[in-house]
Amino acid sequence: MRIAVIDDLERDARQLADQISTYMSTHRIPADTPEIFPGGEEFLAGFIPGVYDIIFLDIYMNGINGMETAKKIRLWDTSCHIIFVTTSSDFAVDSYEVKATYYLIKPTTEEQVSKALDRCNLQMMMNEASILVPAKNMEIRLLLHQISYTE
Repeated sequence: MRIAVIDDLERDARQLADQISTYMSTHRIPADTPEIFPGGEEFLAGFIPGVYDIIFLDIYMNGINGMETAKKIRLWDTSCHIIFVTTSSDFAVDSYEVKATYYLIKPTTEEQVSKALDRCNLQMMMNEASILVPAKNMEIRLLLHQISYTE
């Protein structure tokens, strides 16, 4: 399970990453340490569809904001979970446009993060039939129902 945290406030990003790691450990879900990105541009520069299962995304950031970042993610990847983490409910309704899984208001608590991750149905994701494809310094999980082939 690969998770990204995109937030320009390093302290908030590290706190959230710790809360995510605690949840994964408590629920015995195998996951890499969440990768932290300081902004949407940095994340999108190396983004490859299918690499991340969950993306936690701040909305108010320097440069491209989180909503614009989410729209670009959705152009390439429709299956990853996007969870917004922000200081305001201003974009809560707009989050439906990019099919966000959850919307958290900062400061986050372990209980809130747990509710957001519960919504992702992680146990079911881990049990879905998939294959891991080796790629440059990573593995990409492809769900079998997303793969099509022709004869």
